Amino acid sequence: MEEWYTLVHTKNKISREIQELLIRLKDLELEDRHSRLQLEITQRMAEGFRKNTTQLIEERKILDEMLKIVDKRNELVAQLEQLRLREGEEEKTINSDVFTKGIKSRLAMDEKS
Repeated sequence: MEEWYTLVHTKNKISREIQELLIRLKDLELEDRHSRLQLEITQRMAEGFRKNTTQLIEERKILDEMLKIVDKRNELVAQLEQLRLREGEEEKTINSDVFTKGIKSRLAMDEKS
């Protein structure tokens, strides 16, 4: 039974790490896109103050996309926080089950190392 709990704990931990890495990857992609857009808008603004309507619309689109990226990155931060909260709840549940059944758990020892 102890081995089963240890395997479940390990599986859940790996699953959470994969989810966290995927979220971080998406965040890095968004950060890269945001940086590129920031460079582009900076270059466009350096072109001068007299711009035609098309140029102004293009700049507005870039700024809108930058705002959307910020919102998406905020969502990713919220997802990471939810993942961490869920992890804490799962740990409590598993440890509670393990100790309620009188099984000594190596989970606590694993967490320390």
